[in-house]
Amino acid sequence: MPIAIPPTFGLPLMSDAQKPKRRRYARSTRSKCVGTHLWPDVLELIKQHADEHQLTPSGAVHDCLRRFFDLPPIN
Repeated sequence: MPIAIPPTFGLPLMSDAQKPKRRRYARSTRSKCVGTHLWPDVLELIKQHADEHQLTPSGAVHDCLRRFFDLPPIN
């Protein structure tokens, strides 16, 4: 992991330790991995959803699918 060099002037940079950690959905041995190709407009919306809910992109897709199919969230 690269070492953050503090700037000598201006505003201090936010280090990795200060950034909010993205949440991941719980994994299960019964879960299956699925791959897909997304159009750029869909990927942008997934990234926005991930940022809004502090999720990984994979977690954002999972969250969207659970919301679409009206399934309870996994805590």
